[in-house]
Amino acid sequence: MSADITFRHSLEKKVADVVFARGLLSAGERVIVALSGGADSVALLCALHALRFHCVAAHCNFHLRGEESMRDERYARDIARRLGCDFRKIDFDVDEYRRLSPGTPSLEMACRDLRYHWFDGLRADTGIRRIAVAHNADDNAETLLLNLLRGSSLAGLRGMRPLNASGIIRPLLEVSRMEIEDYLRTIGVNFITDSSNLSDDFTRNRIRHHVIPALQYAAGEGKNALNALTSSLRLLSENHDFYRYTIEEKRAHYTLPNGGIDLNKLIASESHAALLLYEWLAPEGFTRSQTDDMLASADRSGRKFISPAGNILISSRGVLLRSDDSVASHPERRFHYELISPDAFHPVRDPFCAYFDAEALEKSGSIDVRFWKEGDRLLPFGMKGSRLVSDIFSDAKLSLTQKQALPLLTHTDHTGREVILWLPGLRASRNFPVTPSTRSILRITYTPDQ
Repeated sequence: MSADITFRHSLEKKVADVVFARGLLSAGERVIVALSGGADSVALLCALHALRFHCVAAHCNFHLRGEESMRDERYARDIARRLGCDFRKIDFDVDEYRRLSPGTPSLEMACRDLRYHWFDGLRADTGIRRIAVAHNADDNAETLLLNLLRGSSLAGLRGMRPLNASGIIRPLLEVSRMEIEDYLRTIGVNFITDSSNLSDDFTRNRIRHHVIPALQYAAGEGKNALNALTSSLRLLSENHDFYRYTIEEKRAHYTLPNGGIDLNKLIASESHAALLLYEWLAPEGFTRSQTDDMLASADRSGRKFISPAGNILISSRGVLLRSDDSVASHPERRFHYELISPDAFHPVRDPFCAYFDAEALEKSGSIDVRFWKEGDRLLPFGMKGSRLVSDIFSDAKLSLTQKQALPLLTHTDHTGREVILWLPGLRASRNFPVTPSTRSILRITYTPDQ
């Protein structure tokens, strides 16, 4: 940090301290700043700009509040212009995204998914390392209370962190909403208010408007409930770090030279064997029910477990081993693609063959392969509405192992919206169908297990 920077308010010093002490940014570094136009994001942009970082202001217009959404965009563009910052914006159709998304995410989750997918693409396009978002101390306290209501583990109770693994930084986590508004008054900068923040339609708003004031009342005069919650979050974060250290230390104790996990030794030595195994394997996508099954099958051999992320483990005589099955490890190798012309289109009733409009697929995104996740939905060809993939599996009387082993063909568009195209051997979707106007057809065949 340059020694000649003069802080106009204590908020700027707090931001400088957290940014440089925690290594969130280097002096003068470029950073993408999520800018909604509200007090928090405007204060973040102003503070980082005052600290001489080169800010790119990024605004998402979800078009959920009519003219108010356009007002937000105009204000965000104007404040970026006044500060001399580069301005980027994107428009989203949230309703369409939710309609086509497996599991139909909530409005809040849909906006979050769209926003962060765009931020990731913007970072890749610009070569910028960090994305700064304006979560503050009040937001973090609300997150703690939200996760308490959901029955969260320690990982959820520690709240948000100043830096996460995706390169998202939160320089305002030690700053209250009251300090933010005081800072903006001091430097003479206005902000806008999102009317949805005033409504009690969302759980977070009800916590903000009713629960935290009630906690402040319960604490009594002379006490600051927000400060107490922030202090608890710091302690819980430290507790979580120690917990993770201990978990990994124990993992080394039960890992064999070949990389396998000694299940028999783990069961015999640890009263919390189920918790430990889940904590070790959850980052690879394995569920708690799967890790419980791994322990239950310790006395059997040949049981295969496949996570939704495609990771494969095999239980063999009390040892959990990584699979060397190259085809199973790379399910995309089971799919074969061929472009054909409409003149050569002679569809056959083969459950392991599917046809799609090639041009429509190519223009709108990319094809991927993954395994089933809870909540996945398909828009079945020849039917109205959508169906849970799990229900389609149940109709086909697939075992849990068969469900976990069947790869799904998916399509992801440029906004990050994913749809399931095909469950090989079971159902194709009605997305990207072959029609009389189709000029190029993609024929996809699947090679099942022998």
